[in-house]
Amino acid sequence: MLVFDRGYNDYDWFLSLTEQNVNFATRLKDNASWIVVDTRPHAAGSKIRQDETIVMNQHATKDNQRFFRRVVWWDDKSQREFIY
Repeated sequence: MLVFDRGYNDYDWFLSLTEQNVNFATRLKDNASWIVVDTRPHAAGSKIRQDETIVMNQHATKDNQRFFRRVVWWDDKSQREFIY
């Protein structure tokens, strides 16, 4: 499992990690632009507010394989959302 800062976004490397079955988490940059491909249900009352499969706009082609998961999580302590 890799966790890294959002200052480094190399989508080809992310795809390589995925192909190697390496799990990773990072936060999206504030100016990231994506399209929602699918949504996953989450339990009512869960701290997960959204769970989506996304594709970055620059990769939105019919032969694209760079799909990512976007999760919006609520933190009670800080009273704010985190997006991964």
